[in-house]
Amino acid sequence: MPTKHAHSSSPARVPAKSRRPTRAASAKKKRSARATVFTATARGWIARDRKYSEIFGVLQPRGRVFTPAGDPVTLQAGSKLGYCLAQYAPHPDHVNWICVTHGLSQVTLQRGRASQIELIVNWHQPESAPALAVLSAAAQMMLSSGKPLTPGELITLTVPDQGPCPKHWLVAKPDESVPHKLDAGGGPFHMLLLMGISDAEMEFATKVNPELADGRRVLLEALRAGGVYPVSDPLRLCLTRRRDFNRLWENAFRMICEEGK
Repeated sequence: MPTKHAHSSSPARVPAKSRRPTRAASAKKKRSARATVFTATARGWIARDRKYSEIFGVLQPRGRVFTPAGDPVTLQAGSKLGYCLAQYAPHPDHVNWICVTHGLSQVTLQRGRASQIELIVNWHQPESAPALAVLSAAAQMMLSSGKPLTPGELITLTVPDQGPCPKHWLVAKPDESVPHKLDAGGGPFHMLLLMGISDAEMEFATKVNPELADGRRVLLEALRAGGVYPVSDPLRLCLTRRRDFNRLWENAFRMICEEGK
């Protein structure tokens, strides 16, 4: 019988896939990297929003924040702006409007700044648009100069005419109702208060002999003793026009001088 020979057939050769990433793969990788950064930023934003709610109460309008230009947007839209502005209505723990920057600390962190800061204005008037404009102008000043604001600094801001508003502001630590340092999961940041002052109060502070005392600290102490700090009210009576001004100023001056010894 004829011998049958088994014929082995080799499998067809499949061309190896190119090791170079395709355009689709590269685009997917870039999207993934952007999503990772956005997710980290979003987590920090959400944690800070919760912390703000614990301290200040309910957002007004509910579920809305404001762009730096003052336009109301949803929380989701605000979290994508870099930073936005938030306001909280008066309640038993604070009888004035509280306006704050929301995300400024993350913007400075992403730009490699050493100091992460959020700004706050304790506003007495029912119309809070001027306070939001002040926060926006101060935030833009920080971002443009690359320098953080510091307690004791005096700044002058120009804002759109949306009602009575001081043009001079004293930077200070907030009162005891607001923690000076917070950590909302995205890293620690400091809260700094902006307090509106009059032209005359600004003048008195700058005229103090720096060899004797820091006039800015004298002004802050006089405002504290006079029951003005930490509230900004553009319609309040200027401290220099009060009957007790001399007493307030002299006591504040003496206190700061003694602390400097």
